[in-house]
Amino acid sequence: MKNKQQEWRVLGTGAFNVAYLNRSGTLVFKSMHNDVFGADTPERSVRLWNQLNPNLKPKAKLATITIGGMKEYGWICPYVQSKHSKRQSTDPNPARDRALFLESIEKNPVIREQEDTDIANALVGIYNRTGRVIVDAAVPGNFVITAQNTAVCIDIGMALLLEEKEDNCLSTYARRASIVSTDAWAHLHEEIHENILKSEVQIFPKTVAMTNALLFIRSYRPDIHNVDFLKENPEYAAQLSKAYEAKESTDHARGIEFLDHKQPMNLSSIKKSCEKNLMNYIQSRGTIDEHNKFHPSFITKIFKNRILTHQKISSAQTLIKKINGAHSMDDIKSILNEAGKDPLSSKGFRSKFAACLGLCKLISHLPPSPELTLTQKASY
Repeated sequence: MKNKQQEWRVLGTGAFNVAYLNRSGTLVFKSMHNDVFGADTPERSVRLWNQLNPNLKPKAKLATITIGGMKEYGWICPYVQSKHSKRQSTDPNPARDRALFLESIEKNPVIREQEDTDIANALVGIYNRTGRVIVDAAVPGNFVITAQNTAVCIDIGMALLLEEKEDNCLSTYARRASIVSTDAWAHLHEEIHENILKSEVQIFPKTVAMTNALLFIRSYRPDIHNVDFLKENPEYAAQLSKAYEAKESTDHARGIEFLDHKQPMNLSSIKKSCEKNLMNYIQSRGTIDEHNKFHPSFITKIFKNRILTHQKISSAQTLIKKINGAHSMDDIKSILNEAGKDPLSSKGFRSKFAACLGLCKLISHLPPSPELTLTQKASY
């Protein structure tokens, strides 16, 4: 994609990238800092943006623009305007946009509460679709509420960093006989969360509670792939948030017990969770048609090895069939351990397929809900 130099101007510089806005104020180009992420970051950013904001048009895409006579490689996404913004689209002023946005929500408690609710609910939808937690969702400006009352995550840098840490951790353990301990897995999320929610003046308490609740679920019950129950009662998120930040072990235990009650873990739930994770991997690389044939996405065609990708997709589909046919927890563990020995799980420095295996392996080693263990074994 070619663009004239004068069509782009600096929008802002953040911890993860430099952003440029086009003349019409409709598109944003982002160039990532090379010392923060790996070389494949633009491709991952496009995929992640489109996953987090599936209904936003136009879709994010890779691009190269010219700035100061130098070519910059990165990615382009839509410029998302807050419904509280007063700017004219012909004369975009992002700094004024943000100032007006912050002023409106700080001075108007009704707007602030509605924004808080919209973002918290959006986090539930994102987790259901992708299993991701937007750790810095409560930071003002990271989400924008559009005129259509849609919550859009416009800053994906921290989500990208968490994905990288998770993938590196899980890829390693997918190929080992041992598994990552629950404590080590939880610490990974605590570490990235520690200086975010506590460092900002919080004006979105519901979003903070929802973020903590989702981090607790991701850390201790990663098998749960539908968290709609968190929207049933605000006290549910508050309870799990308290468990996540627990100073007392009793609060933590209550959080675990609450999840055992709302989403019991058993053989059936683990099968569904593993299938969901494997399907997420498949969909990150393309689509499956009605004849069960895989069609790679545009980015996959360009940046991934075609033969290797098809082999991994085939392995993921085979794993789904084997796991669904398992008769016990031990069967699933054995299937996943065997899959971890496959060279496909170790191809590349950071393998998304290996990370998917690692997560399934972690889930299969979580203790099932005690009251259901015997009945589940008896039913198979």
